[in-house]
Amino acid sequence: MFFLILFTGLFSGIIFDFFRVMKNVLFLPSKFLFLSDLIVSLVLTLLVFKLLLVYHWGEMRAYIFISFFGGIILYYLFWGRYCTRVFYRYFRRSFKIVMKIISFMKDFSGRGRIKIRQMIKYFGSLFRKEKQL
Repeated sequence: MFFLILFTGLFSGIIFDFFRVMKNVLFLPSKFLFLSDLIVSLVLTLLVFKLLLVYHWGEMRAYIFISFFGGIILYYLFWGRYCTRVFYRYFRRSFKIVMKIISFMKDFSGRGRIKIRQMIKYFGSLFRKEKQL
């Protein structure tokens, strides 16, 4: 049970980092940020209590808190930076691809024809290496 809650803490750290990076990259409105934080917190809370009910008959003991927060601390000490970099790369690349497709479709609808050089220019930059954080 200790390790199950420890891994739940690790998973919670990953989820919180994922949403933190998403908020930083996408520049979402504050109302949506509040709502997303609330939903993520409620879902993770329900997940932990469901695990406690199923595997530990709903008993709350000190080692439950120690293992959960220990999992979060382990995540931030050892894997936090790596996962944050991966998430930043994922969101930046996804955002870049979407913007290039929108830009390409805008050019296509405006001119009525496709230029091969233009296609190579737009989509060729997707395969170049990004700068490290």
